[in-house]
Amino acid sequence: MIGDVIGEVIVLDLAEVASDDRLHPDERVHAATLSPVRRREFIAGRTALRRLVDASVAILGDDRGAPILPVGLVGSISHTATRVAAIVAPDEGWREAIYKAIDPFVRRYVGFQEVELAIEDDGRARVVATLLPLEIEARWERLDDGHWLSTARALRRR
Repeated sequence: MIGDVIGEVIVLDLAEVASDDRLHPDERVHAATLSPVRRREFIAGRTALRRLVDASVAILGDDRGAPILPVGLVGSISHTATRVAAIVAPDEGWREAIYKAIDPFVRRYVGFQEVELAIEDDGRARVVATLLPLEIEARWERLDDGHWLSTARALRRR
């Protein structure tokens, strides 16, 4: 839980999502247009999302690649060469992952000097983004297998 927003996270090994049998037919059509590496990432990400969201509609992407979830939800996907993570939360004006949280507001590349992090003892991070008109909150958690999962949320400053 971050602040008062509760979300769900799932982390899967890519071996668990080797086929597209859980995808919506429109997602399968889109996956077929992608390169082999990108197809694998897309299938894994959408499979992870579908384990968190009961959606009868296709979960495709917006013009920046972010998944378009059913009304009332926000979420994101992250992947490495061996794992995929998906997060879904109620849409209360916040999003996850610092870059992904910032992107809907600025819709451009965010440089490393624009955001500064200081990790606190409780796992929260103090985020300083003086060049951006946003409030950003972040948190890190160490998973049982030694990997780290970070989440963040952003809102326009009032």
